[in-house]
Amino acid sequence: MKIKSINKVTLLGHVGKAEVKTTQSNYTILTFSLATNENDQCETTTTWHSIKVFKPTEALQRLNSGDAVLVEGRLREEKWETDGVKKSNIVIYADTVNIIFTKDESGNDAGTKGNGAPDVQGFVSTDEDLPY
Repeated sequence: MKIKSINKVTLLGHVGKAEVKTTQSNYTILTFSLATNENDQCETTTTWHSIKVFKPTEALQRLNSGDAVLVEGRLREEKWETDGVKKSNIVIYADTVNIIFTKDESGNDAGTKGNGAPDVQGFVSTDEDLPY
C-alpha cells in the first residue's frame, strides 16, 4: 500500500537577515533567516531556519531584522558543489508569509494599526494553498 506523504512546515519567529535578489530572467526571490525559540526549564534554545519566497509582495521585500512573521511552506534540500566539495542545506520554500509584527528603523514597535489590530500583510502563492 502506497501512502501519500506530507511535507508541511509552519513557523512563527523573528526575521534575521533578509535579502532580495532578481534573477537574469527578472524573477524576484526573497531569502531570509528566521529565528524560532524553544523554552525548557533551564534555558532557551534558538534555531535559525533558511526561508525562500518566490515572487514576494512589496511588503515582504521590506522585511527587517526583528519583524515577526508566520511562515507556511515545505522543506527542500538544496545541493551544490564548491571546489569539489559537495554541500547541502535544508531550506523552507514558503507558500505563505504573513507579517505579524514590524519594528521601525529605530527598533520601536510599529506593527499595529491605530485600532490596535496587527498590521498583517503577506501572500498566497497559488489558489491550491487555500483551504476552500
